[in-house]
Amino acid sequence: MPPLITDLQVIKDLAEKHTIENDHFQSFLQQQDHASTDTIVHQLNEAISSQIDCTTCGNCCRSLMINITQEETQSLATHLQLSLPEAKEKYIEESEGGLMIINTIPCHFLADNHCTIYPRRF
Repeated sequence: MPPLITDLQVIKDLAEKHTIENDHFQSFLQQQDHASTDTIVHQLNEAISSQIDCTTCGNCCRSLMINITQEETQSLATHLQLSLPEAKEKYIEESEGGLMIINTIPCHFLADNHCTIYPRRF
């Protein structure tokens, strides 16, 4: 297996270089069984995510919706000295399915490319 590339500029350059190939792959994936694809993606995520230091660049927190668990929400509320309902109202968006995300992009808690609440995450 080749070494994992984590440099964001290299990843961007490779994505641009392989746009047509990536578009074909995306079309291929859309024709596959979604549950099977999800299973494979979750397996890949588990294998790869442990190789990435989530505290180095802040890119996810600047550009993605950040999922948060119920336990993390409670930890956040305690850390901020807020009640759980107050913390949810101020910082969390909850879907009908119960999925919770930080309600802003970039995340409220990103400072100098670092998560100020990372120790409170699980």
